[in-house]
Amino acid sequence: MVARITKEAIKNLGIPYLSSDDEEQFTNPRWNIFYQEVGKDILLSIQLTPCMTRGMVHTSLSRVVWSLLNEIEILLSNPRAMTLLKVEESEREAVIYDKTLKLTQDYIHYLPIVVYHSFHQTLNEVVISYIKKIVDFDLREYWDKIGKPQKNFTLLPNNELKDIERSFPETNFWLLNGLQTIDEECSIYRKGALSGRKVWLNNPEALAKLPSAYKQFKFQYKEAKREHKLEYEAFKRINPRASNAKWEKHWEKVYDEKFPNIYQTELTSYSASELAYRQLAETYDFSPEYMMKLVRIEKAKANREAQKRDEKPDN
Repeated sequence: MVARITKEAIKNLGIPYLSSDDEEQFTNPRWNIFYQEVGKDILLSIQLTPCMTRGMVHTSLSRVVWSLLNEIEILLSNPRAMTLLKVEESEREAVIYDKTLKLTQDYIHYLPIVVYHSFHQTLNEVVISYIKKIVDFDLREYWDKIGKPQKNFTLLPNNELKDIERSFPETNFWLLNGLQTIDEECSIYRKGALSGRKVWLNNPEALAKLPSAYKQFKFQYKEAKREHKLEYEAFKRINPRASNAKWEKHWEKVYDEKFPNIYQTELTSYSASELAYRQLAETYDFSPEYMMKLVRIEKAKANREAQKRDEKPDN
């Protein structure tokens, strides 16, 4: 079950495979995430582009999935937990699978944020530690020498780098400003883990990308629906007596190979547009209707900005 959950989570989130050609491709300004198969294990590989360095972090996803799965199995072996969570015995295996899959997907979403934040927190805390332990101490010695002892003197009364900016407002601290901005932004994202992935849309840049994401998903679902029809007709011609189970197994393999970045499977029940909104809704923890509203708002905003640029006279 661990392998099934791991592979399905990777597929559902559209995580690309890491090949040797990807080593120097930093398409995201902050991080990229890939997976690799190493023996029976699947590794998540996170490329980081922090402000001071680059990094590559590898971690076993299979071991994380095993730990989650084991914990949920232990919980649902307790009759009282089964009653409290309203899980029937006949549903137990399916519930264990679904809950482990959801937790795995959230872990994959959350991990790059935490790792990226940790790199910058290290630098942030090193600077604070240096000021508190070295600079403050040297300044106290200085005050003592000139006869103005200030035993409680510190440049960081709140233990924050903002204190330095307040003390020297005329100075542009590039590094301190960058660390502060990243710390504030990542803190918001990390708090979002407690309330879902809505936090991923808490900035104008993320919202502005929604129309493009919707357009790409819609195109892919149109292609998938067309391929589904053609594959079904060809499969039935070649295998007229095959069961629905065999067809579904065949289509699942085709779907995985040709459409790795989309995961809404009810192709015949919804239009390509509806499927695109459903995928966006699942990605950001909003309803499909609300995602439709956001896409339309951002599309209208982009059109207005384009119109303003077109109307602007050339110098």
